[in-house]
Amino acid sequence: WRVCVGWVCGLAFEYHFVLQPFVVFAVDVFGVEIATLPEFDMSTLMTVLGGLLGLGSLRTYEKKTGVSK
Repeated sequence: WRVCVGWVCGLAFEYHFVLQPFVVFAVDVFGVEIATLPEFDMSTLMTVLGGLLGLGSLRTYEKKTGVSK
C-alpha cells in the first residue's frame, strides 16, 4: 500500500506544482473561460509525502548498513 500512497502523493504533487500552473497560464494566454481548478490541502500532502520519503531513506540506510536481514 505504501507504493500506492507514493504514487498518489507524487501525482498530486505534480498536479499542484506542474500541471495546474501550466493550465492556468495557457487559459490566460488564449483567453479561454474554464471552471476553477481544484486545489489540494498541501500541508496534509506534504506531511504524508515527507513521511514516506523519510521512511524510504531510513530503509535504504538499514539495507546499506546490513541491519535488516
